[in-house]
Amino acid sequence: MSKITTLLRVRSKYVLIAVGFLGLAVVLIFAGYAYRGARRSALLGALSDAEQAWLAERSEVRIAGRWEEPPFSYTDEDGMYQGYEVDLAESLGPILGIGIEVVPMPREEALIAIQNGEVDAVMGMVRDAQSSEQYGFSEPYTSSSLSIFVRADRFDVVALQDLEGVQVAVQAGTAAETSVAEQTGISAILVPSAEEGVQSVVDGQVVALVADEIVGLRAAQETGLAAEIKVVGLPAETVGYAIAVQKENETAVGVLNRGLVAMEAVGLKQQVDRAWFGAPTGQAVAAPSSSTVTVALVAVIVALILGNTTYLLIKMRRRADEHTTILYESQDKYRKLVEGTDEAVFTLSGDLSLLEVNNQVESLTGYKKDSLLRMSLEDLVPPGQKEQVRRFVQRAFQEGVGTLDDVSLIDRHGDRVPVQLRARPLTQGGRKIVQCIARDVRERERMRHQVLRRSEDLSAINAIASLVSHYAHVEEMLEQVLTKVLDLTRTESGIVYLTAAGDGEMVPVVKRGLTADLMRQVGWPEGSLRQAEEVAESGRVLVTADFSRSGEPVGSDASSGRVGTQAGVPLVSKDRVHGVINIYGREARRFTDEDIALLTAVGNQIGVAIENAHLIRQLQRTASEMGAVRRFSDSVLQGMSNGLVVVDREGK
Repeated sequence: MSKITTLLRVRSKYVLIAVGFLGLAVVLIFAGYAYRGARRSALLGALSDAEQAWLAERSEVRIAGRWEEPPFSYTDEDGMYQGYEVDLAESLGPILGIGIEVVPMPREEALIAIQNGEVDAVMGMVRDAQSSEQYGFSEPYTSSSLSIFVRADRFDVVALQDLEGVQVAVQAGTAAETSVAEQTGISAILVPSAEEGVQSVVDGQVVALVADEIVGLRAAQETGLAAEIKVVGLPAETVGYAIAVQKENETAVGVLNRGLVAMEAVGLKQQVDRAWFGAPTGQAVAAPSSSTVTVALVAVIVALILGNTTYLLIKMRRRADEHTTILYESQDKYRKLVEGTDEAVFTLSGDLSLLEVNNQVESLTGYKKDSLLRMSLEDLVPPGQKEQVRRFVQRAFQEGVGTLDDVSLIDRHGDRVPVQLRARPLTQGGRKIVQCIARDVRERERMRHQVLRRSEDLSAINAIASLVSHYAHVEEMLEQVLTKVLDLTRTESGIVYLTAAGDGEMVPVVKRGLTADLMRQVGWPEGSLRQAEEVAESGRVLVTADFSRSGEPVGSDASSGRVGTQAGVPLVSKDRVHGVINIYGREARRFTDEDIALLTAVGNQIGVAIENAHLIRQLQRTASEMGAVRRFSDSVLQGMSNGLVVVDREGK
């Protein structure tokens, strides 16, 4: 048998093994996505009684956060505890209807605190075989990779196995510490922060730093050592970060999982991801289509069959060197892309003149690059903040990294853009300069306002639900409900119509805030009645824009002026309209789809309450009538002095 035939047989064996593993991988991928989809559908349901009771027992939920692992959790120069996980945890509060307190703790103290019941949960935990025996875990809310960081001039390290017998820096209390501890022969040196780990690598005190890739890259940037350090090899390990609770506390796990799913369903989690990382992380990856998987599988099989038979004889060292070079170039391009695209980055001289700007600075300010390079930073800030910014830059020159919140840049149109400034000193061509990163915080502020608004809406719905369950008389209940609806919609006046039982005519039963001028504007009573009838006929919420398209204005006299806002809410139960609430406001406002859905839910609540009240009245009338008949029958029988005899016509 020739040597070529032997090689072909060996190669065919490897092809069959590879095809088998690929087929198994495809099956596992689709099974995993199917399982994940089923889990996701189950989590979207309402809270169970046990989960509601768990929340009701607490005035707030205390969660232990990471100690110092930026950007996940850290304390800035002003003493503010912030980070991705802090915003994520605090955003759970409005979703679950409870306060959230995130407490910074070293990991060892956090694990003791959760066992003693001092905190309810711990952020940033990694689920593995050992930790699963001690704690319960939520679904992962993000994932990242543990990577190896070495000096830029090293090429002898591409994997954890290359670190045997040398000293490696790991941050205490992190997933990297656990991962390195599982490797035999590696001498782990604990450091309090990733920044100190990066500095130790550059200074030659350790050979490498093993850390979360996001944390390590940020540390390299913050210390100004990004050009002197690199990431090597494939990711040492991919980890999913989750929230840990006490073992067997499945109720808390259920609450946290439902909260995370609800955040993602309303887009709140994606906004937190984008605020800190520039795009949603981890779990928002869509499953590959079957056609894509099929094409990829066929391509891999063809490549394996048609590959060169000499591939099996290539030296492993050459392959490792080539792979290391490719990964280094890819990592360098990725770092430059992050630094140059995601945020507005510019450099300053000592007199605050702009030396370099990236495209994001142009987008943020509206000025072209050539115009910006003829300006100073003082030209871009409001007069009242010039001195504050000047001191901030000078402090960065003298003391190093700094952060400045509550500052604005003035764009080309004269509008203020709120930003957060971060600065660090650099040396360029022997001259000391300052690099600044301006983060646009408008989206974060808008997200916070949105969370507060939704929290107010939920409180109003709960208040309305409480009202409709406490009043037996419809009129009393409607008076209180109308007040709450006006508060909810931020309007001043309203009328409640009920449908008459006989002819279905709309009858006004409750009015609030109807001044003489407003009654004239809405054409009382004919105009407001037409509005109520139109809403009842449509069976859905109608707002100002809907009425303006109806061809007939609400006001009886178009020249007399129009109200700024008008809306009609049908009171529906079992597809039957029991009445309508007309609301009016002096100021014009825009109703979003969320506002329409909220008003629809309120109308349905009130409609059910009205129907229940009608049923109770009907039962009361029936009971009263039956009592009257019985009393009449008893009085007739008792009043007869003689007995009753029943005979036929013949007297028998």
